[in-house]
Amino acid sequence: MEQKEPLRILFLSAEVVPFAKTGGLADVAGSLPKALKKLGVDVRVGMPRYGRIDREKFALQKLLDPFPVPMDDESLEAAILETRIGEDVPVYMVENAHLYDRDGIYMYPDDAERFIFFCRALLEGAKRLDWQPNVIHCHDWHTAIVPNWIKTVYKDDPFYQNTATLYTIHNLAYQGIFGYRVLEVAGLDEFGFIVHPELPDLDNVVDMMGRGIYFADIINTVSETYAQEILTPDYGEQLEPLLRDRRDRLYGVLNGIDNEVNNPATDPYIATHYDVHDLAGRAKCKQALQHEAGLEEDPHIR
Repeated sequence: MEQKEPLRILFLSAEVVPFAKTGGLADVAGSLPKALKKLGVDVRVGMPRYGRIDREKFALQKLLDPFPVPMDDESLEAAILETRIGEDVPVYMVENAHLYDRDGIYMYPDDAERFIFFCRALLEGAKRLDWQPNVIHCHDWHTAIVPNWIKTVYKDDPFYQNTATLYTIHNLAYQGIFGYRVLEVAGLDEFGFIVHPELPDLDNVVDMMGRGIYFADIINTVSETYAQEILTPDYGEQLEPLLRDRRDRLYGVLNGIDNEVNNPATDPYIATHYDVHDLAGRAKCKQALQHEAGLEEDPHIR
């Protein structure tokens, strides 16, 4: 029997452990690809190469020399550097000193341009590498423009003709809201704003999160409970009408943990090691935590 080619997934995230982290998004982006790789998936991770990411520490190697990336009516140069998560998962970092050589990751006036550029550079970079993803897995507002592009700008591009998009919502409260100019930067001005009868504000702002929800083939979030909660006004962050429209494509998938990092048998940060065969160390770790936190040191307290 002829063996099928492995599923190819391009995994896009603004932050990835161990390279850059501000929250749980980075943990998922650093651990899920390793788990997918073990299942036989050809998964490759894309992120910006922030100035804080040390070349030597992470053994960054030049993969693609600088090439032009379309931005509005001009282009900017992007190089692609490569490293690995673990031993097997390639990580492609988009390098542009002007956009990413800064002290932080977020909260800059040009964040829209920075993340649009990162996403566009990886879509164009995949073509230059002749590595055609079956799925592009996008995370939070920073990469939400990609499902929009696949259904518009890249709609007639043979390279992405059979590429589906998965959009994961980690935190619905951070939506990436910008003005019309962002559509011009992204090359989407001819398509205009999203119009929804129950969301009049969407027709005069660019809500990146809203666009990811609107255009993605599949949407998921971090648990089944949260997937149901965001359909309500209490948790929907004013996007619940759009989410309800797409509820047939909305799923909850509970976040897991990285067993390599969160392993009490090898964790260098706990008081003593233990495993399933010898749990004695658990009590010592509990006592050490109680001591560090200034709590009563009692092994029977739960």
